[in-house]
Amino acid sequence: MERLPAWVEVDLDAMKSNLEKVRKLMGNGTRVLLVVKADAYGHGAVRIAQFASQCGGHMICVATIDEGK
Repeated sequence: MERLPAWVEVDLDAMKSNLEKVRKLMGNGTRVLLVVKADAYGHGAVRIAQFASQCGGHMICVATIDEGK
């Protein structure tokens, strides 16, 4: 099977803006769970999780136990 090249780009400004919009729509009493799997698609799960937390995310979810280590 031939593997095709792939490109993933994480726009942290867009991520912050989207999280702020979700929190505004849901209200202050709603806790936000963010999914960070596959090492944030190679961008560093810890870095992305910390950024999400700084932007108001409350919980981080991973796909496997090993990803949560």
